[in-house]
This record gives sequence, structure tokens and C-alpha cells, in this order.
Amino acid sequence: SSGINAEYGEVTCKITNLRHPELEFDAGLQKINVPLRVLVQVDGATIINLRLTLNTRGDLSIRGAKITGTCEEIDTKTVVVSSKIGDIDAKVANDIMDDIFLKTIIPDVNAFFKKGFTLPCIEKAIDVRRVLAQTKDDFLRVCGDFSLTKYTQDKIREVVEDIVKKFTFAF
Repeated sequence: SSGINAEYGEVTCKITNLRHPELEFDAGLQKINVPLRVLVQVDGATIINLRLTLNTRGDLSIRGAKITGTCEEIDTKTVVVSSKIGDIDAKVANDIMDDIFLKTIIPDVNAFFKKGFTLPCIEKAIDVRRVLAQTKDDFLRVCGDFSLTKYTQDKIREVVEDIVKKFTFAF
């Protein structure tokens, strides 16, 4: 071993997803919010613990039951939870995390969206709420709203976790 590993031991970075990603879709637009924990460890002992929120923005297309798109920009908000190596400037940590995600996770997200994600069946994937009501002035109000079912949220979380798991790496 040479460099940092020879002097300090094996240095690794582990990234884990903390909850279901929040997704927002609009005509041609996708926004994803993912809370993550980042642990920098030496020989298995955590020396830096970060909590961050990764927000992405990009293009989205839905054709039939297939979702495709791209991730065009990211924004991370980093909080230093603990450090055993002294004070860490959150802005510096945030800039480093932006750089890591731009070079590692975002290309995988784009590869995933380029290939597309096929929803198994619309009833299982999306919960549609319809409202049909007559107003006081005799107009008919027709509204619709939808949300992703727990099944779909779990599937999206699995995809995010598969992408994030790849990025437990040694320095």
C-alpha cells in the first residue's frame, strides 16, 4: 500500500440513502430530492459523518408506461454531523460532494434514465384521485391529481440504493 492507506490505514467512503426519494414531475421536468448519509472511515472507524440532501433537476418524458429523461443539474446541501479530525467547513464539504456526484452518481442516473424505467402497470404505480363537483354558480369542476403508490416509491428507492451502493470506495 502507498499514500494515505499506508500512513493511516484503509480509508473508505460509504454513502447510504436515508428515506424514499421525493419526486416531482411536470411537463418535461423532473426534480428528485434524496437524503443521504456519507461516512468517511479509516479501518472501519468513522472519522467524518456527513448528512446531505441531493437535489437534481432535468428533463423527463413519459411514453405509455416508460419514463425516460436526463439529469441536467444537481445541488447538494451538506451538514457536517461529526468529525474526529477537527472542524470541517460545510461549504468546502459541499463543494467536494458536488464534484463527487457530478463525476460519479449523475452519469449513472443519466444512463438509467436514458435506458428508461418501465412502470409495471399503471394501477400499481400511480394512485389517481379525481374530483367532479358542481359549483355554486352551476359550473362543473373537474380536477385530477395523482401520487406514486408505495410500490412505485419502493421501486424508485431500490434504484437509488443500487446506484448509491456502487459508491462505497477506498481512497
